[in-house]
Amino acid sequence: MSDIRRCILINVRTQKKRKFDSVGFAELFLGQKPGYISRRVTRGEKIWDYRHRQAYEAKIMTPQEWETESNAGKIRSMQLCWNCKHACGGCSWSRNFTPVEGWTAAPTVINVERTRRGKPFVRSIASYDIQSCPQFVRG
Repeated sequence: MSDIRRCILINVRTQKKRKFDSVGFAELFLGQKPGYISRRVTRGEKIWDYRHRQAYEAKIMTPQEWETESNAGKIRSMQLCWNCKHACGGCSWSRNFTPVEGWTAAPTVINVERTRRGKPFVRSIASYDIQSCPQFVRG
């Protein structure tokens, strides 16, 4: 197991969690230089994302802590389709967003944050949170 530290950014306003496989990726997301998050966390300060005008709390973890928290259900896992052999056009969902017969999925909404002419806006997209699928093949 690698000794790369993982990072979770928790939006102060919405309490949504963004998880990153390394602290460096979280710093890239924020548009900050290396070491920015570590310095803020050790001081107990909030982290400010100037591009998206959001405040975050950061939690830095070792791989062991990451696995423990993931297994306890505190971190939402990736979509099942992302690890499927049929993910790129091999099933009705990836081909044309038609639900697969027999899957277990809950309707959800994905909020996409963007900027238009320098002003931030959020676009909502209807989707599904897929728990199981009869066509799933790890690949």
